[in-house]
This record gives sequence, structure tokens and C-alpha cells, in this order.
Amino acid sequence: VYISMEKRTLLVENTLDYFPFMVTRWTKQADSAYGFSPAMQVMPEITLLNGIRKGMIIGMHRHLDPPILMPKEGYQLPVHNLPGSINFYRNGIQDKIQPLLFNTEHDLPVYSQIDHCKEAILKSFHLDLFHMPKEDKEMTASEALIRNEEQMRRFGAIIGRIETELLNPMIINVYHILNKYGHIQSITQDGSQANITIEYRSPLAKAQKASLYSSVEDMLGFIQRSGIANIKPCLL
Repeated sequence: VYISMEKRTLLVENTLDYFPFMVTRWTKQADSAYGFSPAMQVMPEITLLNGIRKGMIIGMHRHLDPPILMPKEGYQLPVHNLPGSINFYRNGIQDKIQPLLFNTEHDLPVYSQIDHCKEAILKSFHLDLFHMPKEDKEMTASEALIRNEEQMRRFGAIIGRIETELLNPMIINVYHILNKYGHIQSITQDGSQANITIEYRSPLAKAQKASLYSSVEDMLGFIQRSGIANIKPCLL
């Protein structure tokens, strides 16, 4: 339904076979229907980082083009500060035109604060889940698998919500549109809408399914170690 808010009249009213709008939520609270971006969780760090960068730019400008200390008398105005400029002054004047430098850029922990803000922002967007943390010792295959499962478990709710609220409806709508206009063949004989089950095969989806495979391997290993396989070999 399209409505003109100014004229308060109904413009167009159509009927669709599908809901054309898809809205996904990154995270949500149990008592709220609204979603939250990961940037909202680190908004203080983002604001602080922007403020630090702005201050550093102002400091660089001040260092490259500093304020000028100039004697009140003895120089002919205006003073020129461009490269190759010539300033005339009266003979006998000892005071010189010199820049006003503060020399405070090395006294503040600016770069450590920038690194702290960047690390907090990257962790909020879960970029650390896609990089194996560096350890001083060598990890076994089991330790690496357990660590990977823990990381994917932290990311599982977000991926599940994106698949349910965005990717699944989008794929199903695209299929029905293509089927409606005859660009693909219908998977049902009578042409009715089919119940589509979507299976994702991206590297992240495979990593999340790896926990299922490891559970099966653990169960088979338990059967072999416990001696159950000798009693009932059909379990293997």
C-alpha cells in the first residue's frame, strides 16, 4: 500500500505472493523486538578513537604550521610565512620571528589508547573469531578443534539469526520470483509453492557443523574404548 502523507490519499494498492522486506538483527535482548549493531556496544570507544584522531590531526597541523611569535615593533607588516618569503625589519632589532612549539606530542599515551580502542572495536565485530590466537606452545589437533568449536559457538546465535531473518527469506523469494516468470523450472509437478530447505556450505557453516562430526567421533571412540563394540559390533 502506497499512501500520500501530504494529500492523505491512497495511491496504489497491490498484492504480492511474498513479503518483499527482510530485516535482520545482529543481536537482540530477550524483552525487546529491536536489534542492536555491534557498533552500539563499543560506541564510547569509537567516539574516543575519532576524538583522538581529530586531536592528532590538529596537533600535526600545529606542528607543521605553528603559531608565530613576533616582536611588537621592528618588523614591517604584513608578515609573510610562505616558502621563499622576505620579511623586512629595522636594523638593530635583536628579537626574531620564531615559531611557538609546545613539544607535548610525546608526553601523552596516544598510540596505546588508539590500539586499545581498535582492539575493542574489532572484538565487538567478532573479527578475532576468524583468526587463531597465537600461543607460545604447539597445540594438538584436539586442542585446535576445541578452540575452534568455542569460537563458532560464540558466533552461532548471530549467524542463525542472519540466516533465519535475512538469507532464508531472500533465497526463497528469489526462487519464487524466478519460478513465477518461468526463468527456472518448478520443483513441484502441480506448480504450487514448494517447501524449500536451505543448506549452507560456506566455510563458516562448515566450521559450525564440525562440532556435530566431532560428537560422532567422540561417541565412536567411547564405544571402542568401553568394549561395547565387542558385545554388539553392529553399533560401529
